[in-house]
Amino acid sequence: MQEITEMNAHLVALVNGLWFWLSLGIIGIFGLYVISEWREFGFKRFRMQAAISVLTYFVGSAIFRGAIWVARDCQSESCDPGLIVKHQSILISIGSAISLFGALYIIKVFSPREWGRWPWVTVGCGALALVSIVEYFGMSTQVIVTWVMPIWLGLTVLAFAWCQHRK
Repeated sequence: MQEITEMNAHLVALVNGLWFWLSLGIIGIFGLYVISEWREFGFKRFRMQAAISVLTYFVGSAIFRGAIWVARDCQSESCDPGLIVKHQSILISIGSAISLFGALYIIKVFSPREWGRWPWVTVGCGALALVSIVEYFGMSTQVIVTWVMPIWLGLTVLAFAWCQHRK
């Protein structure tokens, strides 16, 4: 059992390290794109909004993935991680919040116009409600997979169909 735990720690460190460095590359590319696009056209173009939404998501991803990577890598190597582990919860919370806002912005930017202006609010509120219910009632994974996920998918499809029908 200890071998599996050690392997999992290395695997988690590896995956989060890869995502951290990939996120940094994406931040560099999209950051330069946003700067050049802003200088030439301002913030009004769809391409600029799309780039900002993706950039926001990956900034948050780099923060929380980097914090997890350093903490897990130091855990498996028995080194002193310093400030990262001391503030790991804060970094993960901040990174997750930034990524969540980026994900909602991606939904807002790429949602079809026929769905109206609020699909990002519908998805965000639905996800928050779902997670709150699951955490409050302490549901098992089997209950979530068997009941909650199909209901969530069904409600999402109905909400989007209703938004499309309203127009």
